[in-house]
Amino acid sequence: MRSMRWVFAASFLPLMCHAAQADTTWTSFVDPSNTVSVSLPSPPVIEQEGKVKIYTVDRGTVALMVRDFDFGDTTADPAAMIDSGVKALSQLGTVERQKTVIVDGHEGRDVVLSTAEGAIMEDCAFVIDGHLYQFLADREKGAPDDAQAMVATFVASIHFLR
Repeated sequence: MRSMRWVFAASFLPLMCHAAQADTTWTSFVDPSNTVSVSLPSPPVIEQEGKVKIYTVDRGTVALMVRDFDFGDTTADPAAMIDSGVKALSQLGTVERQKTVIVDGHEGRDVVLSTAEGAIMEDCAFVIDGHLYQFLADREKGAPDDAQAMVATFVASIHFLR
């Protein structure tokens, strides 16, 4: 298994490129495996990189992403996987807040960090049945006032359907 450090650090690289922001209505997105549901301000761009499915909404100075890493190993220690990821994440900036969260009976971690460039990143990570689910939000420095509300809406909408 690849180092979780690399996996979490690589999770944030695609968030650095953004398109123009536009106004739309929030809609519910359910992944193809019917495992997670989340509200998004527009339909996501869907990509697959090996065993990683990536769902991204890029709103200019704010990007939202759901990543599903299929490790296939249901015996891996979920807490150790998340701890390793938090350690890797802390190398990208200063951890401002870290807390354990419970969503629909699943324990995960919510980490907020600031980067040297002034971006604020939030990562909510959960391990379920050999899958690492990450819900990532990136607000660039100078993001509009409604950016924090957008991130809060996204994070609050996370649900697991099984």
